[in-house]
Amino acid sequence: LTDHGYRNPPAGIPRVNLDQRWAMQELVRLLAERGHRSLGYFRPAEGLDQYSLRWGATVAAAEEHGLALHPSFTQPRSIRPETHEQVMDEFAEQVATGVRQRAITAVICPGDAYAWPLIQRLQALGIRIPEDVSITGFDDSRREPPPGLPGLTTVRTPFPALYHAAFDLLQARMDGQGGQFGEMLIRPEIVVRGSIGPARQN
Repeated sequence: LTDHGYRNPPAGIPRVNLDQRWAMQELVRLLAERGHRSLGYFRPAEGLDQYSLRWGATVAAAEEHGLALHPSFTQPRSIRPETHEQVMDEFAEQVATGVRQRAITAVICPGDAYAWPLIQRLQALGIRIPEDVSITGFDDSRREPPPGLPGLTTVRTPFPALYHAAFDLLQARMDGQGGQFGEMLIRPEIVVRGSIGPARQN
């Protein structure tokens, strides 16, 4: 059982996985429906395979919906525990400038660990969420927002569904059922909260 979306999963091993591509497609669709046309994306240069998967899915979804991923706000960023604060400070400053210049109206983050610090920093810089810019995350790691911050639109992993699917798959193997067992994808829940809104008009 894995929910990390490995780029090169072990051959021949049955697995249950979170459908992260679908999740990113849904987030992009939500933004497109609200009139967003130019997006930023916090893109870690290093990290789990799932970050690469989410980035690739976002690129494909943006193309499908006719949205632009602004090159100035989607460059890979090297971020480690010891540089986290500095990197987030720099990205927030850049996003704030882009928002003021109407270059972007939304930013997708591949994890709540990046979305929450970005929201906090943008608000400190005088940028309103979601009136000036919409922000999305992934993981639903914090159900209640910190004081003074909007709720975060994010992706929630349906752990019970993953566990049940994995148990059923294991039981089928133990019962000697034939056939090919590949990857079973479980769709997550898209949790819409106050961090996204209509795109700000020029």
